[in-house]
Amino acid sequence: MAYVRLSPGEFYRTVATEAAARRLVWRVKFGDKDFQCPECQNETFYEFENKPEIRKCRKCRRHVRLRAGTIFEHSKIPILIWVEGIFQCMQGSRGVSALELQRILKMPHYETTWVMLHKIREALRQRDLKYKLSKYIELDGATLSLA
Repeated sequence: MAYVRLSPGEFYRTVATEAAARRLVWRVKFGDKDFQCPECQNETFYEFENKPEIRKCRKCRRHVRLRAGTIFEHSKIPILIWVEGIFQCMQGSRGVSALELQRILKMPHYETTWVMLHKIREALRQRDLKYKLSKYIELDGATLSLA
């Protein structure tokens, strides 16, 4: 999925609700598609009104969960808070502290914010390893190829 640079205003207009944040995570999870069954690769699905974080494949009937296999797995924090946290972590080149993130997201507990921040940092580190392994360098948002 290609990265799109958004200003804070554009981001908060685009991802203003929990439903919008879920739509964004579904698209990122399946590489710019709304759905792709991990079992049969089918792209059509059923959506449940009362369970918006679960989609059911129309072909093989497998249930696919939004949070499964992501940093959100086993978390009770709303997806909107997670997405806002990721956005804040990626804004500045100096990063963000857990205390600053707690204030920005209006999180009640420092410990929860600290764990969330470390999961985000680890996910970003894993992403950066892909660049290092494939001979790409990222300098101030510009990606260069060494090949």
